[in-house]
Amino acid sequence: MSEHQDIINTLASTFGRYGWDDRALSGYLLALSDLPADLLRVAAARALRTADKMPTPAELRKEALAATTPDRPGPDEAWSATRAAMGRHGRDNRPAFDEPAIDQTIDYLGGWSRLCTSNDQTGDRIAFVRTYQAITARASRSALLATGLDPTTELTAGTRHQLPAAIEQLSKRMEAP
Repeated sequence: MSEHQDIINTLASTFGRYGWDDRALSGYLLALSDLPADLLRVAAARALRTADKMPTPAELRKEALAATTPDRPGPDEAWSATRAAMGRHGRDNRPAFDEPAIDQTIDYLGGWSRLCTSNDQTGDRIAFVRTYQAITARASRSALLATGLDPTTELTAGTRHQLPAAIEQLSKRMEAP
C-alpha cells in the first residue's frame, strides 16, 4: 500500500466512511497523487483537526495550499498598506510591496501615479478591493490546480518558500505540544 493510500484510508476510517471502495480510493488518488506524501499527511492532519466530515480531494488540496503559503493580507489591509505607501512615497516614487497581488492590482488600476493623483478615494478603494480579490482568487485557483502545489508560483510573497522546508517546519509544529 502506498503512503497516499494509507493516508486516505486513515481519513476514511477516522471519519467513519465504511463501505469505502476501490473506486472512491482511486478518485482520491487521481486528485491527490501529485502532492508529496508528506504534504498530504500535513493536509490530512489539518483536516482531522478541523473537519466534521470526510474531506473531499479539493478540500485536502486547499489544506495543503494553506500549509505551504504565507498568509496574504486581506483586501482592506492591502488597501490600507497602499494608502500608507502613498503618503510616505508620493506619486513619483513607487514602492515595492511584499505582496505581489498589491502591485498587480495597482498596475491593473492604471498605475501608481494615477492612483496617487486620483480625487475619488471611495471609487478607488472599491475598485482596488474588487480587483485585489479577483487577482488573489485567480492565484489561489491556479495554485490549487498546479501539480504538486508548488508554492514558488505567483502565490508566495516576499521570500520564496520551498516545499520541503515548509513541510519540515509544519511537521515540527505538529509534533510540539
